[in-house]
Amino acid sequence: MSLPQTFQAALLTGAGAPIEVRDRTPERAGLEPQEVAIKMTATAINPVDWKLRDHPSIFFGDRLPAVLGTDAAGTIHAKGSSVTNLEVGDRVFFQGHLGKYDTSSFQEYARTDAAVVGRTPRNISDEQAAGVSLAGMTAAIGLYHSVGRGLAAPWDDNGGSQAGNGKAIVVLGGSASVGQYVVQLARLSGYSRIVTNASAAHATLLRRLGASTVLDRKTQNSAGDFVQAVGEDIELDCVYDTIGTPETQCLAVEILQKARKVRGGSAGAPSLVVCTHNADDKAVRQGSKLEGGARKVEIKGILAVGPAPEYRNVSEPFYVHVARWLEAGEFVPNSPVVVEGGVHGIEEALRMQKAGVSGAKVVVKF
Repeated sequence: MSLPQTFQAALLTGAGAPIEVRDRTPERAGLEPQEVAIKMTATAINPVDWKLRDHPSIFFGDRLPAVLGTDAAGTIHAKGSSVTNLEVGDRVFFQGHLGKYDTSSFQEYARTDAAVVGRTPRNISDEQAAGVSLAGMTAAIGLYHSVGRGLAAPWDDNGGSQAGNGKAIVVLGGSASVGQYVVQLARLSGYSRIVTNASAAHATLLRRLGASTVLDRKTQNSAGDFVQAVGEDIELDCVYDTIGTPETQCLAVEILQKARKVRGGSAGAPSLVVCTHNADDKAVRQGSKLEGGARKVEIKGILAVGPAPEYRNVSEPFYVHVARWLEAGEFVPNSPVVVEGGVHGIEEALRMQKAGVSGAKVVVKF
């Protein structure tokens, strides 16, 4: 019950350097009782991957060579003695723990705790499943963990499936990977009005996923457009900014400050922007200006490392329920753009993701 003694990995050896494929020996081949070893079948590429490839010191320091990749699908190769929820040969999807190289997905095998692994249903391909974990976990932690909105999750027995009833949510960047999952989780949480924006080409998809209104980001991108779409008859619960640029953060703050009815907003209970990046200084200053009766707005940046202990109250039930929703068609994975080649295809996929894709996820097939 262990990882192979050696296997191929796509290694980051220096800032901006091309990924190198080499044989790698895991830091620890034997499995802990609660762990599983996973043979990779597909790994998704996310913006964090090429950003760390270009600037590794911001996270890894001098711990090179590094193994990137935190979003994957595979099959169970081996399992620890206490694992009962998975069997060897099961198809699964999971999130690597950034910085713990044995768990990373840009290699042929990885290890992780069985509690944060989801079964891939038969109606979902490995390439589809590979893009669920990182973006899906970011969406879920932003909505359901106390570091974000702290909403009761739809899997909770205390009314989580109706936690958004009678409320509106604005999702900036609905066609982004995280945005698609936020829209769907908002629907599953019972939000009465889900307002998002995207290019016109993605409007039909987003309505199918659950959006009430899809604004054209080229022609309807002002705070007033969002406020009008939310309406005057409903409370705006929060804004989830899945893009996270200084411009979108400022837009999110402005939406909350201009909306008619907003959760919080007083000096003691600020309105909330959940964001996939750290809070921008300009947006923070804008949200702190209370002149003329402006609402106070707080920006919470999310770093969603699902395998970390502090996030397990969300990540463990996430995998159980998302697997069921995928099978039932209630949760739709990002559409994959597939690159062949396994570890040898990582460099091409990184270039493709950095150049930009719209409404889809770049996925490497092993």
